[in-house]
Order: sequence, then C-alpha cells, then structure tokens
Amino acid sequence: MIPTVTYRLQFRDGMTFARASALTGYFSDLGVSHLYASPLFAAAEGSSHGYDGIDFNAMGPAIGGEDGFNCLTQALDASGLGLLLDFVPNHMAAAPGNRWWESVLEWGEASPHAAAFDIDWSAPRLMLPILGTSFDDALRDGVLGVAFDGAAGVI
Repeated sequence: MIPTVTYRLQFRDGMTFARASALTGYFSDLGVSHLYASPLFAAAEGSSHGYDGIDFNAMGPAIGGEDGFNCLTQALDASGLGLLLDFVPNHMAAAPGNRWWESVLEWGEASPHAAAFDIDWSAPRLMLPILGTSFDDALRDGVLGVAFDGAAGVI
C-alpha cells in the first residue's frame, strides 16, 4: 500500500503502543493511510525520543515491548492502516545495556561489533566526548571507575 496521508507519533513520554492502538480508529476516520512512528526499538534508560537505541533486536520495553507492538500492528491492520518506522541505525547510544558498545569497550577492535562504530583505531585510546575531561582526569577525580564484576571489566 502506497502512503497517501501519514500521521507521525513520537513514542515515549506517555505515547505507548497501547495508547497508539486505541487511536487507530480515530486516525482512520481522519483519512490517515499510515502511521509514521518514531524509533520503536529499545533505547537508553529514560529516553524521551528513542533516537538513542541500545538494541535493534528488541522493541522498547518502556513503550510496551514486543507484546505491545504486536497489539499495535493488529490494531493498525484492523483499521486498514500501514506503518512507517523511523529507523536510524546510526543513532546508537553509548550507554549501559548496549551490548554492542559494551563489547567494543571490552574487546576493542577485536569485538565482532567494532565495525558498527566509527572509531579511529589508530588513535592511542578511545576518546569519549561525554566526559567533559580527559579519561585520566575522570579516573583520578572519581567521575568514573574501572572494576571487574567477575565476568568482565566494567566502567
């Protein structure tokens, strides 16, 4: 089905799969052909927009997870609506829970996910522009620490 009229929903901050499912009849009555959805995949904890994904293999638990998504697709189908998904794979958060990122931090260039990130492997160390200071100063000042949890190194 070719989109003729889209309605964009920004999921999170109150917009869940259940809430969107309840609105599908209304959208259909308006003449909408497709729901255009912000990113729906698992995002960093507390994300208000979803463009900071941590797992593109899981629907966002904060907006209803896999079961909620299945209900939404059934409601869309029942209302004759299609779904357009704003999927931005280069918007991946360097955040806890992102197994790909954690693998790169642990294994560096040897990580099976290293190619997914734009990292200059010729640099002397990985620089994180989120610290506000050098890694050495952040360690010294206690802004972050390095530990071993029994299975892997953690920051």
